Amino acid sequence: MIIERATGMSYADVVELRIIRPLKLTGTYATGRETRFRGPHVHSYSRLTLPESDAPSHDVTELDATYGFATGELVSTTGDLSTFLGALLGGRLLPPAQLDEMLTMTPVPDGTWLDGYSYGLGLSSFELPCGTTVFGHGGMITGNWSYLYGTRDGGKVAAMNVNGDWGCPPLDLFPEMLNAAFTPTA
Repeated sequence: MIIERATGMSYADVVELRIIRPLKLTGTYATGRETRFRGPHVHSYSRLTLPESDAPSHDVTELDATYGFATGELVSTTGDLSTFLGALLGGRLLPPAQLDEMLTMTPVPDGTWLDGYSYGLGLSSFELPCGTTVFGHGGMITGNWSYLYGTRDGGKVAAMNVNGDWGCPPLDLFPEMLNAAFTPTA
């Protein structure tokens, strides 16, 4: 809503004009009220917040995700997400002062579920066991978790999607994947 108020344009139009076109993201689009995906896609599964480990999972692929506004309105691929974060962290989307402000991190107080994380403006950061600090964000909508983190210069980025929403969130899975991706090799 801030984007729409500040620009006088729809969220979808701003994302298309300022991010999708300049970065040539061919697998990214704003859905509006579309419930069918364009082209190949994974299916999304949900246990509909039932906590039991044997709760049935439901295919929620064709859910109208606009209830989450921008959270559910944007469809992308892990490749396009990586291109986006590389461009953002690499300084190709924002002026240096704005990017510096976005990356000014405040630690999350110990004792919360995100111990070790810091937050800036729309991005988080944390140090991996290998010693590399990564910047990015994760998010979810019914049936999906996505994570996207990269080095401060955007030179190395990793994206991951989990097409089920139980294990809220799968915090044990993505730090291991990121550590493997960012551990320096000899």
